[in-house]
Amino acid sequence: MRAAQESTDDGEIFISVNDIPYEFDFLEDRYLFGDMLAERPEIAFVKVHGSGFTLRVQEQVQEQKPLEQAELDAMNARHALWLLDQPDGVCADFAGQILDGLYFDSASFPGADFTGATIEHCSMDGGTFTDCDFTGAFFRDVTAHRADFDGAHFNGAQFEECTFQQANLRDTTFAGAKMEDCDFNLSSMRGADFSQAEARNCTGLEDCVLGTSIKMGG
Repeated sequence: MRAAQESTDDGEIFISVNDIPYEFDFLEDRYLFGDMLAERPEIAFVKVHGSGFTLRVQEQVQEQKPLEQAELDAMNARHALWLLDQPDGVCADFAGQILDGLYFDSASFPGADFTGATIEHCSMDGGTFTDCDFTGAFFRDVTAHRADFDGAHFNGAQFEECTFQQANLRDTTFAGAKMEDCDFNLSSMRGADFSQAEARNCTGLEDCVLGTSIKMGG
């Protein structure tokens, strides 16, 4: 998806059925797969046709480049100053950003804005993201071992192939979130809100009552 997006000039991307890297019955699954693509925050619309899918990328995403690691590190430094109410301090704003292949390991971003961000192939191990807003964000292939998300908002966010082992997810909100092939083993979820959330092939959520307002657990 990322390579196709960066190569487009007019915002349209064609994905052939032959490019889908897993067992896929086009006649049976094409509309379901099209709906999954349409749910991604960077996609404006999806057209299903005989040999694949045509997508149009959101205009603001067409013009946007992924954040570089050096930029992330600089934002972390300015955010630290902001937390201390120091000159040159700026609250980190990742809203709508493309965050691909970045290391947030042990970074500290309490209260940062990640709304609508696309977060792929990133490591958040040991990071602090308390009270952050991840509303509408898209997570794919993200690891967050022992990360602290206390009080964070994940309303309407999507998670694919993510690992949150031993993470602090207390008092978080996952209202309307969708999770697939994710690992939440040994994470603390006391007070987490899973209203209208959906999970498929996830571990560590066995004690959660998805679709209910409050999860009270360990």
